[in-house]
Amino acid sequence: MVRLSREFVRTLASSPYSHDKKQIEYTDSGEKGLRLIHYASGNLVYYSNFYRNGKKHRKPIGKHPEMTLSKAKEVLRKWKAKAQFGVLPELNEDRTFGLLADEYLEHSSKVHKAARTNESRYRIHIKDHFENESISKMKPPRMREYYESLVQRVSISTANRVIYLVRSIFTYAVDQGYLDTSPLQGFKQRPEISSRPHRSLSRDEVKTLFTALSQEPNQTYSNSIKVMLLTGMRFGEVEKLELSSVDFSNQCLTLVDTKRGGDRIIALSEVVLGVIKVQGDLFGDRGLVFKGKDGISPISRPFRFLKKVCNSCGIQEVGIHDLRKTFATLLLEMVDVYTVKEILGHRNITTTERYVKASTERMKQSLNCIYS
Repeated sequence: MVRLSREFVRTLASSPYSHDKKQIEYTDSGEKGLRLIHYASGNLVYYSNFYRNGKKHRKPIGKHPEMTLSKAKEVLRKWKAKAQFGVLPELNEDRTFGLLADEYLEHSSKVHKAARTNESRYRIHIKDHFENESISKMKPPRMREYYESLVQRVSISTANRVIYLVRSIFTYAVDQGYLDTSPLQGFKQRPEISSRPHRSLSRDEVKTLFTALSQEPNQTYSNSIKVMLLTGMRFGEVEKLELSSVDFSNQCLTLVDTKRGGDRIIALSEVVLGVIKVQGDLFGDRGLVFKGKDGISPISRPFRFLKKVCNSCGIQEVGIHDLRKTFATLLLEMVDVYTVKEILGHRNITTTERYVKASTERMKQSLNCIYS
């Protein structure tokens, strides 16, 4: 608990966010019920908590600097005066989509593994369009117009994931009682058509790619791709990998709370250990292995970087998930499918068996080369 002051708020607003948590909440010791939340995005929002029908709600008062500390206190006092006569503030009164999104993203960070991806999608595709719009005025035609404009700028798959995030935010608003219905209720998305089939790299292509990656100035992106290619880890697992999870003595790392559920231990080669040590030299011996340009946040998905490297070394384009497929396909040439299942962390063997076809086709090609 702190005593909020104009100087305190001004200092927070002008200082970079340097906390590990998604948000920091400050409770004012001077004005009961007043809270100031500092989000990792840098936003400062005044809130007040109250109960309705036995359920706790958090009502935003306003965002700094549009809402000053003195105005926030004034608004809160008016709410308190009305509450004495049984009149509680309307949950959707003056609530903007930006404030709702901040609240949802903070909530989802506790329950969804894709929280960082959602934050990135909101910042890149949604924020500039809806941040200051009142959620009560956002109607289905407006959402359809936004979606159609989105598919003109990005792929249909990306547009569908963005609109799914918007739908999730509105669903949260309905669950919290901020809205009666979602403007995206019954919304139909366009079907996705894969423009490029997934494929795995050959051993020669892997060597060529490694040589090209070693010559790239962006070591962090290059090293993240090497780790995915040599361990079969998903990007989401590499993105969240921390140095404390790596056991250099036993040449392994532990993934906690994986997609399958529970922990997973991954054996590491000398090459992968060397890559991780390089990252430690770049960013220090604690925290994330792969950090963004600011040295704090996690790296973004290096799909454009991978495409550029493939083009530069003459390899047919591959996607990020193709690195995992390549690892599995090459591994299947040496071990059985059940071993691969455990290494990849699949729940069901049927998922692993998708890679068997690619491995079998490669073996056929190799046999044909012997007699050609």
